[in-house]
Amino acid sequence: MEISTTTSTAGGAQRTGRNVLPRRRKSAAFTIVEAAIASSILIVAIVGTLTMASQSFIVTQNVREFSRANQILQQKMEDIRLLSFSNVQALPSTFSDPNDTAGKYTGAIAVETYRTNPSGAVSAVKVTLRVTWTGRGGKSRNASLVSVFTDSGLNDYIY
Repeated sequence: MEISTTTSTAGGAQRTGRNVLPRRRKSAAFTIVEAAIASSILIVAIVGTLTMASQSFIVTQNVREFSRANQILQQKMEDIRLLSFSNVQALPSTFSDPNDTAGKYTGAIAVETYRTNPSGAVSAVKVTLRVTWTGRGGKSRNASLVSVFTDSGLNDYIY
C-alpha cells in the first residue's frame, strides 16, 4: 500500500513524493534449497576430480610397469645378440633381471627352429622373450619380444 502526496515548492513547481509503508525486507542470504544445490554441484565436481586423479595414478603405474618390462626385454635381447649361434641354441628357459631386487618380473625364453639348411642342420632360430609380472589388483601382465638369429650372422637373415 502506497501513499502519494503532492507538495508545492517556492518556485511554484509541484513535487510528487511517495511515502512507502515499511515492507518486509527480503533476506540477502541463500535459501536452504539454493545452498543444497550448490553443495551438491560442488561435491560432484570434487568427487569427479578425485576419481580422475586416482585413475591417472593407476594408468601411470601401469605404464611404468610396462616400460620397465620392455627395458628388461630389450636388455636381455641385447645380451643374447652378443652370444654365438650355438650358445643361442642352448639358452636356458628362464631369466631374471639382476636389477629387479624385488623379484617382480619373471622372464622366460623360448628358442625354436626357424629354418634348416638342405642337410637338415638348423640354420636359424627364433628366440621369444617373455616377461611376466603381477600388476595392480593382482592382475597378471606380460610383454614379449621376438628376434631371429642365424648361424651366419645378420647378413644371412636379410635377403
